[in-house]
Amino acid sequence: MGPAPDGLLHIVMVTTSYPRWHGDHAGHFVASLALSIAEEGHRVSVIAPHAPGAAESESAGGVAVHRVRYLRDSLERTAY
Repeated sequence: MGPAPDGLLHIVMVTTSYPRWHGDHAGHFVASLALSIAEEGHRVSVIAPHAPGAAESESAGGVAVHRVRYLRDSLERTAY
């Protein structure tokens, strides 16, 4: 499997932290990298843990963010 005919890639980033809302500093370095890659024209998807108050799916700056549940609310403490 390689790049699309136009040379662009679909890059999936899996992380334990990603900004949950505007101004959140959690995972800001991952967001910065994802946005830079998207600015180059590549398709970027981020898979991050669920967080109370954060959207389950959103798109920001050409980056698709998907937050997934990994346990019930009372036990989700691995990230953030």
